[in-house]
Amino acid sequence: MHKHERKKIILDVVNEKRFIETRNLLLLLESKGINESTARRDLKELESENKVLLSFGSVTSKIYDQFEKTRVEKTRENKAEKEIIGHKAAELLEKDEVIFCSGGTSIENFVKLIDKRVRLLITNSFPVFLQAWKNENIADVYLLGGFFREKTQVFFSNNIKKWIEGKKFSKAFFSCVSVDEAGNLYDDFEPESTLMQEVMTKTKQLVLLADSSKFLSYGVNLMCNMSQVDYLVTDDKTKDIIKDLNWDVKVIFGGTNEQ
Repeated sequence: MHKHERKKIILDVVNEKRFIETRNLLLLLESKGINESTARRDLKELESENKVLLSFGSVTSKIYDQFEKTRVEKTRENKAEKEIIGHKAAELLEKDEVIFCSGGTSIENFVKLIDKRVRLLITNSFPVFLQAWKNENIADVYLLGGFFREKTQVFFSNNIKKWIEGKKFSKAFFSCVSVDEAGNLYDDFEPESTLMQEVMTKTKQLVLLADSSKFLSYGVNLMCNMSQVDYLVTDDKTKDIIKDLNWDVKVIFGGTNEQ
C-alpha cells in the first residue's frame, strides 16, 4: 500500500474518532493491512505535518484539537459566574461525605470553596486534586491515574471500572461543555464522558455545575440527560434561557433557589 493511501486511512480514522488511544488505533489499522511499525512511522510524519497530535498513549485530530479550548483559556471565562456557582454548590454538602469531582474550572472553584469537612474526595483532574490538597476541610483526596491529557489536565484509562471498583459516592459534582434544548449534556473528551457515566452508577446524588454560556448548544460526546441529574447549579443569566424548557431537575440559581 502506498504511503499516501496509508496516511489517508490513518487521518480518516483519527478525524472521525477525534481522539483515540494509540493501541486501539494500531489494532484498527492492522485490520486494514497496515502493520504497527509502519503505522507508527506514518503517525510521526502526520504529527510533523501538524495533522495529528501525539501524546503518551493517545492520538488526537488536529482539526478537532484546534477548536477545543485549553484549561487556561477556560479559567479566564465567566469567572464571576463560576465563583457564585461554586459557593452555591458548596452549600449542598453535608459533613463527612465521600464525593467525586470531575475536571473543569467550575469544579476547581467549587473545591476551593468547600467549607465543610469532606471525608474523601476522588477526582481524575490534577488541578482539582491540587485545590483539594490545599483545602484543610478535605480530609483525604484520591487522584485516579492513567494516561495524562495535557490540554485539560485530566487522567484517563480504559480500565475505568477497575479504578473506581467498590467505591460509592454520596454526591458527584461535574461540569459539561454544552447542554442542548432536550437537556442532553455533552463533553469534548470521550474518556471523560465514559468515566462520568460509570460514576453515575455509583453515586446517590448527581450535581451539575454549569454557567449560562453552556446552554442551548450541541456537543460531541453525550454524557447523560438532565433527567438523570439531581441538582443543576447555575447563574442568574440562565433563568431566561431555560424558563420554557421542561427539564426534570432541581435548579439552584446564584442567589435564589428555584425548581
